[in-house]
Amino acid sequence: MNKNWTSLFQRHILERGFAYFCDEAVENLKITDKTVSAMVEGTEDYEVEIDLDHGMVENMSCTCPYAEDGKNCKHMAAVLYAWDENKDGGEPAKGKTLKTEKSQQEKSVSEFVETADIAVVKKFLISLLEEDDALFIRFKTAVTKKLTKSDMKRLKMHVDEVVARHMDRSGFIDYYAAGDYAHDIISEVIEEDARRLIDCGDYMNAFDLLNYIFDLAINVQIDDSGGESTMIMNEISDAWEELLDKAGMEEKRDMFRWFTTRLKYFDNDWADDYLESIIMGRFEEEEFRQPKVDMIKAKIEKAAKEQDSWGMNFELGRWLVRYLNMLNPVSFADPKFQTICKKYWKVVDVRKFYVAFCMKEKNYDRALEVLDESIELDKGWQGLVSNYQKKKKEIFLLQGNREAYIAQLWHMIPQVECSSLELFRELKQQYKPKEWIEKRERVFQNLSSNYSLARLYAEEKMLDRLLACVMESDIYTVQDYTKLLKEKYPDELLQKYKTEVEKIAARTGTRGHYREIADILLTMQRIKGGKESVKAILAGWHEVYRRRPAMWDEFSRKKL
Repeated sequence: MNKNWTSLFQRHILERGFAYFCDEAVENLKITDKTVSAMVEGTEDYEVEIDLDHGMVENMSCTCPYAEDGKNCKHMAAVLYAWDENKDGGEPAKGKTLKTEKSQQEKSVSEFVETADIAVVKKFLISLLEEDDALFIRFKTAVTKKLTKSDMKRLKMHVDEVVARHMDRSGFIDYYAAGDYAHDIISEVIEEDARRLIDCGDYMNAFDLLNYIFDLAINVQIDDSGGESTMIMNEISDAWEELLDKAGMEEKRDMFRWFTTRLKYFDNDWADDYLESIIMGRFEEEEFRQPKVDMIKAKIEKAAKEQDSWGMNFELGRWLVRYLNMLNPVSFADPKFQTICKKYWKVVDVRKFYVAFCMKEKNYDRALEVLDESIELDKGWQGLVSNYQKKKKEIFLLQGNREAYIAQLWHMIPQVECSSLELFRELKQQYKPKEWIEKRERVFQNLSSNYSLARLYAEEKMLDRLLACVMESDIYTVQDYTKLLKEKYPDELLQKYKTEVEKIAARTGTRGHYREIADILLTMQRIKGGKESVKAILAGWHEVYRRRPAMWDEFSRKKL
């Protein structure tokens, strides 16, 4: 396979991309001599486009957030793995191909070891374990099923070594090392060491190791703008939950004490969120109920003293909802339920809980009353009001009140311009095609921003109106709709691009600024007549911007 492209990715990104490929997340793969494109299923569906030059990767783009800053993402890697498997033609291969090859390789290793001389195996194993302390601990875990305090100390030293390998001289893990740091902590320590201890039934040592990593992850100095710390914490949290599923009551008591003590230890809301989630969600036995209630009451009392307005005190609301969930009221007449609701009625989350309870009891009229009251109480908070309006729409549907439901849709459309596409589609479904032609004009008249109108014109495939919106918008809107417009309106798009890129280029900036300009020019090249237009622009800039070596260096990197 042609693997020249692997050097374009960090190791952990490659591995994630390979996992996506193996999970058959690459869809609609299209390969030509000059391009590779596909859709990759992730948290959302992302579009990947890759330009080729004589079989080598020239440029890549993906619609995922990670790729927005010009970084090469796991979705790109997944598509390139699929390309390597399919570039010679034929039906696109699935990830199962490589899984099968790996399985066969593992089988051959097993067969080789089985047939080897036992004395040779022991000698080789001894020499290997003497050279690798972490590997020795794993081997000892597999044999003895339980580690000593000395073993745990050595295992924690291994954790320190894993972290240290990614630090600079000042003890900081920079942006470029953060991904490998997270990968190594997860794969070498959590998945290998902690989960091995769990599998062996050594639950408290596994818990001790996970807690050590937790404390370390909270305190390490890192540029984790790529979400690396969150990745580690999520893995720790998953392992904690697995432990709590398997541990006995005595072990769970010790774990509960650690979690509640640690909750007071850090002045870190992010860390506390993980601890609180475990405490509130996993210790469901009756003996933990009162300590949890006492903790919640203390949190409510503390949050109620904060200076925020009560309605917007999210910390207070969060703990009140937890308390209400623990009360688990069976009716509106429950005295504790009534007392809490009356005392904290101005708190948004209390009213939300009350509405949910009304809906559970199918008391829809009361729910609508509370929602109308909430719309008035929180009228200064558009996001909250929008959610209340959506909930009213949902209730009208549950009541079978189609007239009120449609009226609610019309009421909501102009109030939620930035998220109106879903509502627009929902409204469209209420009318026959001929009726809708007139109704959609009414929707268009109720909207004021080009951004919202462009989305609706694109949805309705009204390309002439979409073009008019795009021509009056900024470069980002132009980029959003280029694919939809470039076949029918290449000349108009190129002229708009030229106008906008000239404005952007007039400003000096960082290399990131120049990379953005380069990406715009690359997009222009994909439009009919774009290569000639870009060539003319660059010819003019050679004279005007000849004293910008950084800009021309970035252009050269993009092969412009």
